[in-house]
Amino acid sequence: MQLTHTPIDDTHQELTRHGTPEFPIAYYHDVIDQYDIRSVDWHWHVEVEFTLIEHASIRYHIDGTEFELEQGEGIFINSNVLHRLTTTTGGTAHNFVLAPEFIAPVQSDIYRLYVLPVIQNPCPYLILRDPDCVQALGCLYDEFASNTSTRQLEIHARTEDVWTHIARKLMKAGDRSSGTLRRNLAGHRVQLMIGYMQSHLAEHIALGDIADAAQISKSEALRCFRSVLGTTPIAYLIGYRLDTAADLLAHGESSVSSLAEHLGFESTSYFCRMFKRRFGLSPLRYRSARRA
Repeated sequence: MQLTHTPIDDTHQELTRHGTPEFPIAYYHDVIDQYDIRSVDWHWHVEVEFTLIEHASIRYHIDGTEFELEQGEGIFINSNVLHRLTTTTGGTAHNFVLAPEFIAPVQSDIYRLYVLPVIQNPCPYLILRDPDCVQALGCLYDEFASNTSTRQLEIHARTEDVWTHIARKLMKAGDRSSGTLRRNLAGHRVQLMIGYMQSHLAEHIALGDIADAAQISKSEALRCFRSVLGTTPIAYLIGYRLDTAADLLAHGESSVSSLAEHLGFESTSYFCRMFKRRFGLSPLRYRSARRA
């Protein structure tokens, strides 16, 4: 299956259901250039994710870090980790998204000993270059592509193979404080701050209010947004308000002045000025153009 966009809620949690309750794993053939914004935008999910780069390279933006993965390399992205994917080389990948309980039932010893320690580990991701692990990812793809009578059983077995490599590596790493293995709190803090903005969109929101939502200082809030999203909290807030206004103008009947008030702008004139700067049209002309 090829996705072309990533539906998210107000906190950037992905809304796509991956697999079914009875078989909670899904395979996607990700052609990054075919997404509507030519990238997989910022999102997170409670599921974990395995990816094997199929062609060219893909750039990952995860929890305040950026790195490139090449053809034949893989990655594990842990539960609840904010991430984004881009490519300038036409990168494609085999992507597997699964609920942790697909590995084993929650009440089982397998889950307690080998699943829970992984998803609770401070590691946001692991780059997978070990030949055996990469081969296991390739075998997992082969089973998804097959049509044998034991297909689901084989998918589960190959998923366990990949998980065994990941669990071994994390257990070997233990609690050491290497920067590549310690979860950067910036992504989680940004999620908390974005959630606050969405819940108080009509109110006057200052930088201090945003920082308080994550129980951090204003300077730390600025650092988190710059490292994770490449912008400032206030710039993100204004952009989100304007994007929300554009959607309401295209699909609703509210007046420009009521929209400005509803979305927390200090005046209608300021709203109109910022809207035109972002979209190149006044709010009313934008509404006419979208409906035409």
